[in-house]
Amino acid sequence: MNNKISFDRESGSVGVSQSRSPAPPKTPPPSIAFRHAIPQVVASCAALSLAMHAGINMAFAAIMIPQMERPDSAIRVDRDSASWIAAAVAVTTPVGSLLSGPLMDWLGRRSACMVTAVPLFLAWVVLPLAAGPWPVLGIVYLARVLAGVGAGLSTAAGVYVSEVAHPSLRPALLCLNSVSVAAGILLTACLGTVMPWGWMAVVFAATAAASMLALLLLAPESPHWLLSMAPGKQMEQRAALARRSLRRLYKDDEMMEACWDRLVENAGTANKTRGHADEDGVDGEGQNLLGRRVFRSVSVFLQPATAKPMALLAIIFILQQLSGTYVIIFYAVPLFAQMGSRFGTVVDEFGVMVVMSVVRFVMSIVTALLSHRVGRRPMMMVSGLGMAACSVAAGFTLRTALTPDLAPVAVNATANTTEAGVSSVLGAEVFEASWPPLVFVVLFVMFSSLGHLVIPWTLVSELLPLASRGMGSGLLVSLAYLFMFGVVKSFPYFMAAAGARNVFHVFGAMSCVGTVFVFFFLPETLGRSLAEIEKYFVKKSESRRES
Repeated sequence: MNNKISFDRESGSVGVSQSRSPAPPKTPPPSIAFRHAIPQVVASCAALSLAMHAGINMAFAAIMIPQMERPDSAIRVDRDSASWIAAAVAVTTPVGSLLSGPLMDWLGRRSACMVTAVPLFLAWVVLPLAAGPWPVLGIVYLARVLAGVGAGLSTAAGVYVSEVAHPSLRPALLCLNSVSVAAGILLTACLGTVMPWGWMAVVFAATAAASMLALLLLAPESPHWLLSMAPGKQMEQRAALARRSLRRLYKDDEMMEACWDRLVENAGTANKTRGHADEDGVDGEGQNLLGRRVFRSVSVFLQPATAKPMALLAIIFILQQLSGTYVIIFYAVPLFAQMGSRFGTVVDEFGVMVVMSVVRFVMSIVTALLSHRVGRRPMMMVSGLGMAACSVAAGFTLRTALTPDLAPVAVNATANTTEAGVSSVLGAEVFEASWPPLVFVVLFVMFSSLGHLVIPWTLVSELLPLASRGMGSGLLVSLAYLFMFGVVKSFPYFMAAAGARNVFHVFGAMSCVGTVFVFFFLPETLGRSLAEIEKYFVKKSESRRES
């Protein structure tokens, strides 16, 4: 069966005419051979290379702050300035995420990804100035703000991958987003052991430039966007551009035609959902109807297909932050220094961060491989239960490892370290060096990378419908980073007031709550097309109204 597209100028919707009838039965899309999937994998990796900087931003504070606390540092930090260095990216990332939605819808998914590299490159170019000729804390803040905006704009990468990937590859390729984040954390941890933070910034500027070049050469524009949303073009032009893009992604003719049929069908549904009044946002007089399109875009968020997954994901992101998955990344080195966690006398807290980063990177790869066969729900629940058990165990072993003689240690306010040489950013409480807490924290990281750290970000690109995927994903990621900012900014004070043992107990309790929420409310997405996921929320809402 071949689908032909037509455009109704009165209603502004895409029509689908079929050369044969009846409609084919709804069966899962066939799997794609690896040799035919290579263009999609390459394009996805080019886009997701930008996500490395989200991991770099998180781990960089854990390297920079201890280096700034050294006596020979040109810039000195206290607890408040250290918390701002760590949290600045979290509070500015929502700005980039909110901008990413309109940019994705108006410029295109790939073009929005390329724009992402600009503030990232500028951030890492500016930062070495603070390490050299102008050692001013304000420059550090400026660089962190730019890096946060760039990380927020990288939301476009996940949306791009969800639209260019074959349904059978989509779960695994979306999980590569977290593999890329983990790679950024690992790269930062490794460079931090041999390089000052100023030279690290130079390396990261080069990676941002390389990402933009890879997108330019290796990634076609999303055919979904070209067919359904590209402004200023007639429908025939959109269809030609979309087929050209699809040809770059699918080398097999039969597979391409099958994907084209699904693409046209989804485009008709998306245009009907948005309710366009004209073809490309321009009326018969040639005047721009952008305001009317924005109004309709906002109205989409009130529909069940968008409102329900938005609420679901917002709660998941709140529980993700309260369970401690990201706090441990931002404050890894000072946290491990305070815990006294060492593997004998060989590996110090910087080495422990490298070990933790390796575990997270390996587990992110395992998660990407498992996501091709195991559903989101079981992975999230196993992850939550494992995190809860490890958090409680870490808190318990810290309680038993506490040495009273070491607890009342004076704080050197100038160097921001205790007399024992331990960072006081997280408080003056000091624990006896012991390996059990470290083992449980590493296991916590392992279980978090199996689900709670990884899967919520992939769900953003899966659960939202095409009509609101650009704006909705930007809004959701903005909310997620606002939650992250609140937790990261307040963590040093909460840690100093409650102590590490109670903090880990809170992490365990929140992990249990997250597991229960997933069990009752999160639908399974494995094996479902994006259109089927959208219909799940619509049908569920309609069945409730009928009852």
